[in-house]
This record gives sequence, structure tokens and C-alpha cells, in this order.
Amino acid sequence: MLLVLVFSFSSEFFFSLRNGLNILDQVTVLGILAIGMTAVIVIGGIDLSVGRCWRSR
Repeated sequence: MLLVLVFSFSSEFFFSLRNGLNILDQVTVLGILAIGMTAVIVIGGIDLSVGRCWRSR
């Protein structure tokens, strides 16, 4: 939260729509992989292939 506060005062473009969409675009793939891996680990089938999926992007 401290970084958000610092960057919001240091740049007038930090809270822009374009920056928000860019951050959302960058986080989407990692978030989907994290949700999938959480489900796999909870079920008990530990799977390490997600590294290959992330790397091939």
C-alpha cells in the first residue's frame, strides 16, 4: 500500500485507465495459473508443469 501511495504522488499517470488496464493484463495469466495450481495442490495431485506453461508464453 505504501508503494501505491508513493507512486500516486510521484506520477500523474499512475491512476490512469491505461495504466490500470496494463496492470490487469499483466496479472491475469499469473492469477489464472495460481488459481489452477491452488486447486491441484488442495486436491492432492502436486503438479509442477505450471512452470512450463508460464515459460512458454
